[in-house]
Amino acid sequence: MNITYKIFYLSLLAFILSGYSNTATAQRRKHNSEKKEAEKNAPDEKRPEVCNCVLMKIEAQDTLSDDAYITYVFTVKNRCKEPVWINSTKFGFTVNNFNGSHARVIRELQFVKRYTYPQFVSIAPGSQFEFKFADNPFDEYLLSRGNRYWFRFSYNNTNLRHPSGKSLNYLCRKELQRLVYIR
Repeated sequence: MNITYKIFYLSLLAFILSGYSNTATAQRRKHNSEKKEAEKNAPDEKRPEVCNCVLMKIEAQDTLSDDAYITYVFTVKNRCKEPVWINSTKFGFTVNNFNGSHARVIRELQFVKRYTYPQFVSIAPGSQFEFKFADNPFDEYLLSRGNRYWFRFSYNNTNLRHPSGKSLNYLCRKELQRLVYIR
């Protein structure tokens, strides 16, 4: 008889705890959904209207000779009402194999200093600016003749602002993926 009461109390305790954990889980889910809803409705400080009023177009070649430079151009047009600062050090590309896996990296190029443009370029309202680059992907990646590779050209600046802080900063991300054939 004593064992029967122990089993009853243990099963009752398990039932109560399972109900409590489901209630706690439901409350957590409700809290998380309310939090996400509040984040959607709150103004986004990292990506203000600048991402919508600045147009960025990317052009890149689709055929590359063996051991040649790949050229790519980012055309930026400012449709905002005030000047916008663009960080010129945040342009670049990565290479993937045709199947989507990462291409083999021969040499890590952590930082490439370009002296063509200043670190920040100011673009006046209504004007357009072209960032032209030419890089040798064969210095960093193992690429073979006759193969196709996915080149992902990107501008990625979500936190670095111009030191003056007087004008808008383009704190956005833009990307283009292009299939490039190596001759």
